[in-house]
Amino acid sequence: MRKDIEDLIENLKLPTLGFESNYKCAEEYLTPDEKVLFIYPGSGGISEIKRDENFVPIQLNLENKKQGIFVITTNRIFHASSILGEGFEQIDKEEIVTYRAFKSQLAARIMEIFSNTRVLEVELSYKKQFVKAAGKAVMFLIDSESSSEI
Repeated sequence: MRKDIEDLIENLKLPTLGFESNYKCAEEYLTPDEKVLFIYPGSGGISEIKRDENFVPIQLNLENKKQGIFVITTNRIFHASSILGEGFEQIDKEEIVTYRAFKSQLAARIMEIFSNTRVLEVELSYKKQFVKAAGKAVMFLIDSESSSEI
């Protein structure tokens, strides 16, 4: 396993029992030049934002969501799954404009990361430490992209 992933598992006390295949799946999509800033096994997926509607999150909506692994790297965010056929969706850091996190009705925390046309929604643990760590990683991407434009 990559050292950056091992360090995150240890520092954040991420769940590992039963999730080994998820972490391995993430490694298959990583390039040597990117560093993993956050990783978490959870249900997620990317949806198109429809311009003619006000975007309202539909909590507990399983449409377009697969169990897999959510990853934030220095170059992008992605959700990958090896369950029931492989699935991989990503948003490059240049596309990320904002994010939000909120508590669902079943105590899980939902994080949504937005580009101008798509949103990645992932279910995280009820523990605030995971949401804070993910939020910090997303802000790093947004800040690093805006400072590179100067």
